[in-house]
Amino acid sequence: MNKKYKLLFFIFFIINITNAQIEKNSFELKGEILEKIKDKYIYLEYNNKKDSSLIVNNKFEFKGKLINEPIQGIFSFKNKETGIPGFYLENKKIEVKLSLKLSKNKNFYNLNIISVKGTKTIGFQKTLEKLYGNRNNKKVRLKILNKLDSLTKNNPNNLYLADYLFRLTKHSEFDKNILEDIYKFTNKEIQPEFYKKQIKKNLLIINKKDFLEYGLNIPNIQLPDVNGNIYNPSELKGKWVLIDFWASWCFPCIREFPNLKIVYNKFKTKNFEIVGISIDEDREQWLKSIKKNTLNWIHLNENKKLSGKFISELNVSQIPTNFLINPNGEIILKNVSPNDLYNFLNKIE
Repeated sequence: MNKKYKLLFFIFFIINITNAQIEKNSFELKGEILEKIKDKYIYLEYNNKKDSSLIVNNKFEFKGKLINEPIQGIFSFKNKETGIPGFYLENKKIEVKLSLKLSKNKNFYNLNIISVKGTKTIGFQKTLEKLYGNRNNKKVRLKILNKLDSLTKNNPNNLYLADYLFRLTKHSEFDKNILEDIYKFTNKEIQPEFYKKQIKKNLLIINKKDFLEYGLNIPNIQLPDVNGNIYNPSELKGKWVLIDFWASWCFPCIREFPNLKIVYNKFKTKNFEIVGISIDEDREQWLKSIKKNTLNWIHLNENKKLSGKFISELNVSQIPTNFLINPNGEIILKNVSPNDLYNFLNKIE
């Protein structure tokens, strides 16, 4: 009898260990939509995958496994644009609450992530994003660096922290030496190659020479323009070119246009051009937005949201995203602000 009990105990122990291991390497996401909607399914995009879940009584569930965590997740709906409000997935039990409001044209959801529970990353986000909003204060900048240093040392695999550090490298008011010291603690093996090089590049930007050392070639882009003709930005070789990924439903993109137009009007006759690449699936909305915002530069369309070929090749995970190309056709900067772009073009005149 004792042997039987020992065997049963051993089997029970192995099953529990196995289940715990499975749970450790997987996530279970339960979500709730606060408003009533007619859509039957909600989609979750992550790690180049797109899963669907049936919405029942305004609730939905997703399950999956992440090799590297955290990783950004994006919600979407069939035949409706939602913008790209993302959050970070981890192999844990996660609870999410969403708010959805249908726009006047019936093709766009204003989607807000009201709350996320169950991940470590959401705690990091709440703390750091609040501080980031007050980054113009010198004392707050010091708090940001101290907090980021502490979190990164204890969480070297967290891609949100690396992304946050990347954002700081684009602001000259943050001490580049301190940021470089913090970056040393991140796990670079799980960061995209392009991403790693851009962070290193940003940390080196001090003068004109540093801008010109990046050197990655832009992928061959052939996309339809507003007239339906195929256009390749390589035709602009010999000019400074800003490749700008955007969409008509992307409010942060639209918000940048007034400042971007100032840059364009100043330098369009001085060997500079902008190529806007929209990821709109609705061609009519794309064209309306160009006209409404009086965007007079070159416009192309890859109507596949974040799953397009060129967006994938350039590791674009959100919009707005831009790339500055030098006259040799090489990428030298990613996500340069209109103000920094203006100052840089002034230097090379």
